[in-house]
Amino acid sequence: MPLTVSSLIKYCRSRSLHRPAYHQTSWFRVLVAAVFLLLLWGLNRSTCIRHQSLCTNRIWHKLLYASEGSMRKTTLAATLIVFAGLAGCAKVRYPNYYELGLPAPASTSANAVSIPGTVSVREFRAARYLTKGPIVYRPEPEQIAFYNYEYWAEDPRRAVTTAVIHELQHTGVFESAGWFDGRGNPDYLITGSLDRLEEVDSGTSVAAEVGLSARLQDLKTGAVIWSGSSSERAAVERRSAPGLVAEMSRELNAAATQLVSSMQKRVSATDLASR
Repeated sequence: MPLTVSSLIKYCRSRSLHRPAYHQTSWFRVLVAAVFLLLLWGLNRSTCIRHQSLCTNRIWHKLLYASEGSMRKTTLAATLIVFAGLAGCAKVRYPNYYELGLPAPASTSANAVSIPGTVSVREFRAARYLTKGPIVYRPEPEQIAFYNYEYWAEDPRRAVTTAVIHELQHTGVFESAGWFDGRGNPDYLITGSLDRLEEVDSGTSVAAEVGLSARLQDLKTGAVIWSGSSSERAAVERRSAPGLVAEMSRELNAAATQLVSSMQKRVSATDLASR
């Protein structure tokens, strides 16, 4: 695709989300510190020159003390001004926290044919880089990076598990569905993993990608009845962290729906009744 001014502007805007403001960079702070030291050196040099020219007699020597006192006040004032400027430039930027938007639990579909028995869903697993806190993006297919100030308010694994449970309850695949807490005696167990939850950058385009995989196990026999995966990817139209999170939420709900639908097609009430 030919490089145009509009595509270059879009590319720069997409990159600007991951970079701190200029006044928060190390080079800017070093520059301000260097200017401050240069100012002190100049004031000290001026004091030495005055000292040499005014120390020829006692009268001028007294004047020197008065001049040095004034110079100290000037130096102190300059120091306070520079440090005040540094404090303003290095203003603390606090992180922003986001949560994945999940639809409210819907009532079971009236036409649903439930499979006899109960199912519990164990909290989904995920790679460590997806659960560290910062939102993940990929500037290159093989490179993983993190937003500086954009964090998840809740562990994404919990949000994914909740989305799958809500979908199971809505579709009515089983008589009941809930969290696996180690207590109780469910008939079936779903385990799974969050494989992708990240922004993917490709040239001037930015996309949100979500990937899930899971399996259904009969706890009475220990047999794995079903296993499958789902993935969703869509372009992020609103180039901002809230826009990215909103798109991730939509893709997560779509991936959970796809996963449960695959399970529902593979496993029927007749199949499980014969086990």
